[in-house]
Amino acid sequence: MKNPNLLEGYLALVSLIYLGESLPVQLIHRLLKGQGFEKASAAYLKKATQEIKELTKEDIRRICKGDYPLSVLSRPDPVNHVRRLPELYWDSIKVSLRRRNKEAKSFSPEAREHLQEVPDYFRRNFHFQTDGYLSADSARLYDHQVEILFKGTASLMRRMILWGLRDHAKAQGQGEGLKILEIACGNGNSTVLIAKTLPKAQITCVDLSSPYLKQAQKRLKNYPRVNFVKADAANLDFKDKTFDIAVSVFLFHELPLSERKKVLAESMRVLKPGGSLGMVDSLQTDDVPELNWGLEFFPKEFHEPFYKNYVNNHVETLFAEAGASQIEASTAFVSKLVFGQKNEL
Repeated sequence: MKNPNLLEGYLALVSLIYLGESLPVQLIHRLLKGQGFEKASAAYLKKATQEIKELTKEDIRRICKGDYPLSVLSRPDPVNHVRRLPELYWDSIKVSLRRRNKEAKSFSPEAREHLQEVPDYFRRNFHFQTDGYLSADSARLYDHQVEILFKGTASLMRRMILWGLRDHAKAQGQGEGLKILEIACGNGNSTVLIAKTLPKAQITCVDLSSPYLKQAQKRLKNYPRVNFVKADAANLDFKDKTFDIAVSVFLFHELPLSERKKVLAESMRVLKPGGSLGMVDSLQTDDVPELNWGLEFFPKEFHEPFYKNYVNNHVETLFAEAGASQIEASTAFVSKLVFGQKNEL
């Protein structure tokens, strides 16, 4: 189905489905908090609509060009999708209550078992989501919840990392001989994209969360070239100059500034000379001035304690401070893609 019109129709249908599923979430929030979400400015809505159209068009162009395979599009699973909805809406009630009470350190017995495995900054309900990143249920529901939040555009934004692999990391063909490090792989949603695009590359994934790693392992059980290591990206147990490419997807905005710098330093350490460092994450202040409203709104409604600092400390500067060169950045909707290189010795 590498027909641009069919792809555009499919992606529009996906967005429409998630838009419809988001309406009960907004109603729950209004009922439990006593008010709806803050209304976006007209300028923001106009620019956001334009950016989504351009992001979709570029995604379709790259699929049709062969930069990444059609299989990166998630396959419909309508039965399980519909079955998850009652659980998602029940969880939305708990999230809204947590948001109303500003309760960001509430954990189930399962999640509490993992608290001592992670740094202090990680012991919280990011986004007010149940158990933060520390339970199997959170790992299982996360993708669906994020797509509802972003009305079906989250996968589009994640696929931007594939642009960087092709355009900046010079990952040609199927990636034979490449050693890739994915930092904070989470439940494997981005790992699958990379593995399908570069099926002959050796991919090593690290993450702090045991439940999310288990979900990622389950998801990628048929990919023998992918392995998983529970580790803190700020203190990696890999030798110097091990990997050709190191990437992360929506990690940095969840980190304190000091941790961001440590992660970048470690990433540069384990890269081979000439290797590439890349990330996809949230837009930052004035990257697209018309979208600044969204960057201000997000931490008001969702527990994102490090987000304000993130949007005001541009990643390109941090890359340069870590020793990266040939830094290139591009934006699409509310995300940005940044790639740099480690200098040859």
